[in-house]
Amino acid sequence: MPPEPVGIRFDATAHRYWSGPRELLSVTRVLREAGLVDATWYTEAARERGAALHALTEAIDRDEPIAEAMDPASLHALDPYLEAYRTFLAEAHPVWTGIETPAADLALGYAGTLDRWGTLQGDAVVVDLKTGTVPPWAPLQLVAYARLALDGHAVRRRRIVVQLLPTGRYSVREFPVVNFGRDERIFLSALAIAQWKRAA
Repeated sequence: MPPEPVGIRFDATAHRYWSGPRELLSVTRVLREAGLVDATWYTEAARERGAALHALTEAIDRDEPIAEAMDPASLHALDPYLEAYRTFLAEAHPVWTGIETPAADLALGYAGTLDRWGTLQGDAVVVDLKTGTVPPWAPLQLVAYARLALDGHAVRRRRIVVQLLPTGRYSVREFPVVNFGRDERIFLSALAIAQWKRAA
C-alpha cells in the first residue's frame, strides 16, 4: 500500500505538493532539476491533450460519465486515444488499486501522482499513460512511482508505459525488472542533486 497522503496538499495547476508548510519535490521536477528531462519540445497543446486524456481515462476506470463539460469537437478529437485505452483494458485486464493517486515519501521529501498502480497478470505493476513518445527518463519516473506505490514489499516491480496512439491503437513499453535497482539508484541520485540545488 502507498503511504496514506494525509496532510499532503496537491496543486494540480502548478503541479506542486506540500506537507504542512514544507514543499515536496515532484518526481518530474526532480528529474528536470537533475538535467534528465529536456522540455524543449513540450507544447501547450500536448500538455492540454494529456491533461484531458488523463481525466477521461480516469472517468472510464471509475465508470463515470465522460466529460460532459467538454465540447463535442474536442471530445471527438480524443476518441482514438480513448479507443486505444479501452482496447488496452479489454486485452490486458489490469486490476487497479490506485487511479491518479497522489502519494509522497515524507522521509525523502518527494511526491508524485501515479497514473495507475495495481496488478497485471498477478504481478505488482505501476503504469504511466502517455500520448507522445516515450521519453528516455520514463523508467526513472516509474521507479520513483513504484517506490511510492509498492512500499518495497513487492517481489516484482513491473514498470510499464502504455502509449495511447492517434490511430486508436496502443503500444506497451515495459522496463526490465532486472534494471529496477539501477534505475532506483539513479533516481535517488537525481533527488539528492535536486535537493542540493534547492538548498543552494
